[in-house]
Amino acid sequence: IHGCGKSEIEGDASEANGLRDALGDADVPVAAAKSYFGGLGAGSGSIEIIASCLALENDRIFPVLNTRSVDPKCPIRLAQASDSPGTAFAHLAYSSQGQASGIVVRKLVSA
Repeated sequence: IHGCGKSEIEGDASEANGLRDALGDADVPVAAAKSYFGGLGAGSGSIEIIASCLALENDRIFPVLNTRSVDPKCPIRLAQASDSPGTAFAHLAYSSQGQASGIVVRKLVSA
């Protein structure tokens, strides 16, 4: 999962709880490229999708930076460098105005 990860107390907790509601107890790492470059406004989504596509292509997930501990109100597992990016990702984004979007991208393997 590539979460929006805006570093907003209420927004991050809401996003994390939504993920937990959707995924249950599945052990799915959550990455957030914003930890590398901050919020880029309207450009964030496209840059984050590119980052996740590169993770799939290079078979290397990017860990979340600058996190010492996860708030107990955010029941997710943050991605670590040792995690596999798998073969697909879901990218999530939302705005403070209530807009939200998501996309699922799957790696294609040629024969």
